[in-house]
Amino acid sequence: MAKPIIALENAVLDFGDIYYSREMEERALFPYPLLNRLTGGIVQGTITVIVADAGAGKTTMISDCINKIISDGDKVFAMFGEGTIKDQQDKMYRQMTPYDKNTYLYVPYKKNGKNTNIGGYFVSQESEEYVKQKTRGKLFIYDIRYGMTITNIVQAIDYAIEKYGVKYFVLDNASQIETVSNAETKELKDAFEILRQVAIDRKIGVVVLAHYRKQNDVSKFRRDMTEIMGTSALSQKGATVLTLYRMDYLDRSTQYFKAFEHLMEENGWLLSEKNKHGDYKISCVVEVLKSRNGSLGFCALAFNPLSQTYYQIDKVGAETDKAVLHTEKPPEKKQGFLSDLSEVNDEELPF
Repeated sequence: MAKPIIALENAVLDFGDIYYSREMEERALFPYPLLNRLTGGIVQGTITVIVADAGAGKTTMISDCINKIISDGDKVFAMFGEGTIKDQQDKMYRQMTPYDKNTYLYVPYKKNGKNTNIGGYFVSQESEEYVKQKTRGKLFIYDIRYGMTITNIVQAIDYAIEKYGVKYFVLDNASQIETVSNAETKELKDAFEILRQVAIDRKIGVVVLAHYRKQNDVSKFRRDMTEIMGTSALSQKGATVLTLYRMDYLDRSTQYFKAFEHLMEENGWLLSEKNKHGDYKISCVVEVLKSRNGSLGFCALAFNPLSQTYYQIDKVGAETDKAVLHTEKPPEKKQGFLSDLSEVNDEELPF
């Protein structure tokens, strides 16, 4: 039996004597107003879980969120275990650079001193300095060479809190946590309980990205949140659980998709709607599977391939949501990427 951490005389409380607070917990906001309305944001002292199949856009979404959090003045500590720091750097630089095609430079690959027909696009030096100034002292990345056990991770979180004052921790991906015993499921369950307790005790907001377990019938893309790879305990520890459906990964001809399309129409979105270039407007749908306030629902997003960002698609006939958007104004003479992305022609983009 676990040893009590308080005396017996303090274990029984008179409900009428307990202090009642009218203050809301500190939280970070999603860059999508409707998702804030449904979930209440990323609340400190809780775990937010984002679960989806590989390639659905989880890392893109959380990178959007990191950009929003540091734009609002808070500090983030992030662990990206699936890719290299360079991979994440490329994504974040694009996302944090104000939307302007002129800020990107084409660099050809050289072989034996000669240009080849292979090349890549990178942000300009001016944009690089803009991003560095924006993130310096606000965004901190975990070097996975320190170790990927839950003990290593918690030690790094405590160090980031004490030295830099971070308020939010991002773990991408839950499956990257190393286990040291044969009882992997139990060890992961214990790791997520430790992480939840860290969120409560340190008063930080924790966001964990996770994959679903593989399934035989891929057409049934709406999954139960208990089907998280590794252990279903993560859905139990999470105060908020979100899932993503990437539209171009789905077979629109199936009856299952048509039923989902009808459901989305009932909720105010037309999945069949296209822009003037013939592309579907809605790139991704976020579904709230669990929230602290009990609200469930959907949020439709579109994707900008140049800035590598999602932006919210409002419901058909709905007024623009007045909830908080990105608060940071881009530098002068540069068009903000939220202005009118529906008018961007993919053929004009360098990607």
